[in-house]
Amino acid sequence: SNLLAPQSNAIQDTLPSNANVYMCFQSIFKIQPSFDSVLMQILLADKEAYIILQASTDDKLNKIFMSRIQMLLASLKMPHKFNRILFHERIPSEFVAPLIEQLADVVIQPFPFDGSRTAFIALETGTPTVTLPRDYLRSRMTFNFLKSREQMT
Repeated sequence: SNLLAPQSNAIQDTLPSNANVYMCFQSIFKIQPSFDSVLMQILLADKEAYIILQASTDDKLNKIFMSRIQMLLASLKMPHKFNRILFHERIPSEFVAPLIEQLADVVIQPFPFDGSRTAFIALETGTPTVTLPRDYLRSRMTFNFLKSREQMT
C-alpha cells in the first residue's frame, strides 16, 4: 500500500526508474554551507543521483538555500544539475518512515548538525545511512545510534 503524502507521490512519479535517491530529510537550517560540498560530490560522482531535501515552512529560508546551491552549481559548471535536487514539503511525522522506505536508496546526515529522529527512522526501515561524526554531540547522534546497534563498518 502507498502511504505517501501527496507531494511524495508527485516526486516519486518524476524520478526515473534508474535514479539513485539520496535523502537528507532535515530542517533546511541544518544544511550548512560546509555540507554543500558533499551534495556537489554526490552529483559529480553519481550520474543517476537525485537528492531529496526537506523544504522549510519559511519561504525566505528556502530561497536563500536554493540561491546558494544554484550559485555553487553554476561555479562548478553544473547548473543543469539543479533539477536533480528536489525539495519536499515538511510532512507529518507519520509520513516520514514511508517516505524514506519507498523513495530513499541512502539517507545522508548533514554536518555539523545531523539528525536523530530521521536517523532512527532510516535505521528502522533498513535504509543505508551515511554520517560524518564531528566533535560535538549535535553531529554524533546518528553515529551513536549506529554504534549502539553495532552497525559500524
